[in-house]
Amino acid sequence: MVEQSEGSRPAGIRNREEMLRLLADQMPAIVWTTDHDLRFQSSLGGGLATLGLKPGELAGVLLTDYLKTNDPEVAAIAAHHRALQGESAEYEMHWADRTYASHLEPLRSPDGAIEGVVGIAFDVTDRERAKDSLERTLALLRSTLDSTADGILVVDENGKIVTYNMRFVVMWGIPDEIVASRDDDRALAFVLDQLVEPERFVTRTMNVYAHPRAETLDVLHFKNGRAFERFSPASRERSSHGRTRVWSFRDITDRVRADEERALSLSLLEATLESSADGLLVVDREGGIVRHNRKFVEMWRVPDNVIASRDDAKVLASVLSQLKNPDSFLRKIKELYDHPDSQSFDWLEFKDGRVFERYSQPQRVGGAIVGRVWSFRDVTDRARMEEILRRQARTFEHMFDAVVVTDMAGRIVDCNPAAEKMFGHPRETLLGKTPETLLSPAEDQQLTGKMLDAIQRIGRWAGQVRFRRRDGARGTSQTTVVPHSDEYGRTTAAIFIHRDITERKELERRLAELQGFDDTGIGRG
Repeated sequence: MVEQSEGSRPAGIRNREEMLRLLADQMPAIVWTTDHDLRFQSSLGGGLATLGLKPGELAGVLLTDYLKTNDPEVAAIAAHHRALQGESAEYEMHWADRTYASHLEPLRSPDGAIEGVVGIAFDVTDRERAKDSLERTLALLRSTLDSTADGILVVDENGKIVTYNMRFVVMWGIPDEIVASRDDDRALAFVLDQLVEPERFVTRTMNVYAHPRAETLDVLHFKNGRAFERFSPASRERSSHGRTRVWSFRDITDRVRADEERALSLSLLEATLESSADGLLVVDREGGIVRHNRKFVEMWRVPDNVIASRDDAKVLASVLSQLKNPDSFLRKIKELYDHPDSQSFDWLEFKDGRVFERYSQPQRVGGAIVGRVWSFRDVTDRARMEEILRRQARTFEHMFDAVVVTDMAGRIVDCNPAAEKMFGHPRETLLGKTPETLLSPAEDQQLTGKMLDAIQRIGRWAGQVRFRRRDGARGTSQTTVVPHSDEYGRTTAAIFIHRDITERKELERRLAELQGFDDTGIGRG
């Protein structure tokens, strides 16, 4: 059956087709009619060009032939049959790489009898592609949300749950039955029961809802020791209607614990620095002050306002003004900064007579040198003591008696030439040893300790001591031990004065033997 001529069709049909043609030509759509056998009678519309068709080209072609199928279950064929039964019908179909949304109505004659089908199809390919793209985007977003390390919760303007990811459920340990119920009140109650400060949680949350354009960041502490960082960005929606609020939760338990451990370590380090007997100063690679303890300030007598300024130049000027040789001080600093991996030990002499030991080593972080640590120890008293001892030792060098000087731990720190001659040991071999090295094996090996104890208690020890020379010969000395005190009256050393009475003791022994015989050479009864 071919398309009928204009004159052979009823006027009503011609009018309707004319109206449809005019309408279809203005739209990117396809309009067609079929007879009762589903044979195309007309086809028109701007959408035909997409399919490579001209208006009226399908006239006389059966729908089944065009679709190349007789399957009554095919959506287009089934919809046309429903229209022939007097129903309105809709369907979508993919054709020629396009997607069409179609609407069908029964085509009725002026007397109301159904004589065919009239249909209109719109090309919705772009819409479907956009829909597919949106679905893929949403799927990707859902996948991203479910794979993120943060728990995500989205609520509406009334605080009702809109959506969430699985990480949120896992982090909060919400039971499956509460999740399945979607009961916001039960979920909130479960959440609040875990927190240390549930009231603060609620107050902060309500304040956020009252100020939707403000972002918020806080930390939630749990009864079991966990900690979550809670963040919600400002809402970008202009209207309050349908406005949502996104909450993200990050488990920072390990970080909080690490921060607490670091704070404890820093506190311990601070206490250690402040309790040290040494003055400590830490500088960076450029010599800028990073840290110091109070002992450093006290030892160097740096004014509080200078140290508080953290002005390196002012602190250095304050230090240099006190030294006997500031140029040497600066040279050593420059030398170490030129060789940052070097260590250093030297002495600093002050104009007022004080003496400091100065020690320095590089500060490393992860193997990299980031600065330098300086430590200063006031050894003024020790230096004075050693100088006094050296003076006394020079005096002792001219004494006939053997003089040995020990510290209070019993180690020999000096001796005079008479002691070298009496005991047969060079001075160098005695330094650092104890007086027991000189005693006879028959002597009490705890004697030195008893001597030092006596000078601490009563200020003196005296007695005869058996000794052994380096060559093995034995002798006896009349020994006196007296303390050496510093200017504050503290005992800092012990002085052992030995007078060799070996010959005298031998004469006394022989005299005693002689007194035991008469002039006949026969011992007295």
